[in-house]
Amino acid sequence: MDFEIHEQPQPPSTARELVDQLGMEAAREAMPPAAQQAFDQANPWRRIERAHERLTDAAEELNAFDQDVAQAITDRGYGPHEAQAVYNATAPDRQELALGVQNAQRTATERLDTYRENLIGHIQNNGLTQTVAARSGQYSMPMTTAGAASLSPGNGRSGGRDQGGGSSRRNPLGHSSGNRRRGRTS
Repeated sequence: MDFEIHEQPQPPSTARELVDQLGMEAAREAMPPAAQQAFDQANPWRRIERAHERLTDAAEELNAFDQDVAQAITDRGYGPHEAQAVYNATAPDRQELALGVQNAQRTATERLDTYRENLIGHIQNNGLTQTVAARSGQYSMPMTTAGAASLSPGNGRSGGRDQGGGSSRRNPLGHSSGNRRRGRTS
């Protein structure tokens, strides 16, 4: 029996490569919750939605103008020369509407580009590249000591002081984690 072995790619080394490979939404969603919330507060998606809505409105307005001019030409039964005269007469108004579409497109593109650059910066500046890569599930991640310890039975702990054994020796690593109090057993 042949088994096909599928190996996931190695994670990217930079946040830019990570966002390029995963896409903005997948990279954002793979951030830890607190980092995602901080990013979302600083970079509301609503700005991009509004820019897209303005682009859609401007494009619809231009399309409606073109349809109205064409309908007026048809309704009046104009021939090619008369139709051209109407198009020439309405050209300045159409040009203004087309310029509005171009400006809205530029704004929407700039907002999306800014969002992308801010996402890359947030991941990079907060040292989240490898964390996001791991949380995305898209990459073959190297096994770390901490990762290996989390796979061992009992999470690497055995009985004794941490289990309330009452030993009076100090923990050589300082305070143990958790909310365990001295002298208390549970």
